[in-house]
Amino acid sequence: MADLGMPHTTQHVPSEPRAPLALTRREREVGQLLGQRLSDREISERLVISIRTAECHVSKVIAKLGAANRREAGMLLQSWRAVATEKP
Repeated sequence: MADLGMPHTTQHVPSEPRAPLALTRREREVGQLLGQRLSDREISERLVISIRTAECHVSKVIAKLGAANRREAGMLLQSWRAVATEKP
């Protein structure tokens, strides 16, 4: 692609992971399945959605949480879930 004189922008990566409240209900469902280390294909079968839709949800979960990859996103959600269910 030709350079149109526009400055190159990069996607902002948060310095700290965000809370799972920023996720939609469906993204939280996908996040739970990521925590079980399911593939995109397995997620799509479990949620009865296309593989492409599963891929998009996984990408959004990773980006919103500021995770480096799907495994980290799953682990973050599992740890937040554990903290949320702890009784004082």
